[in-house]
Amino acid sequence: MRHALAEVRAAALSVTVATAASSRDATAVPDIRQEVSATAAQALSAAVQSGAIQWNNVKAKHRPPTVVGKATIKKLKVVANRRRVNVFATRLSPDTTVSDVCSYAADAIEEVCGTRLPDDNLHCEKLVTRFQSYSSFWLSCVVEADVYDKTSTLLLSEEAWPAGVLVRKYYPKRNG
Repeated sequence: MRHALAEVRAAALSVTVATAASSRDATAVPDIRQEVSATAAQALSAAVQSGAIQWNNVKAKHRPPTVVGKATIKKLKVVANRRRVNVFATRLSPDTTVSDVCSYAADAIEEVCGTRLPDDNLHCEKLVTRFQSYSSFWLSCVVEADVYDKTSTLLLSEEAWPAGVLVRKYYPKRNG
């Protein structure tokens, strides 16, 4: 490709020199530029059509597909895949406590998933609010990956919370 581009540049230069030599007039300079650009474009087009230059589309490298095992082999121990569900709940009564929200969420999760979450997998924190007329909480649950969808759908659904409570996904602050 470099060789073909060098040929195009050389052809354009020879056209420029030939045109400049034939007309020694200073007013012919704009005409020379138009002729050179047209000639260079024609030479480039001819090089592409002849196959001297090829346009290659660069494609991203394809990774082989990821495989997750399904066999039940007792020789190998597998780390449990756990995910965290973070929920923001607000417009609760100011006298609502952290233990009230934790027990309410634990009961709801137990009803849907069938198992009670251990106390260390459920974290609740009362957030500072602008006014004293309501309270807000950050609820965080660590659940197994197979029940993550059920748990997140449950905790973010309007049927799971009392009327008037505003619930949405919570994004904790990162350190840094």
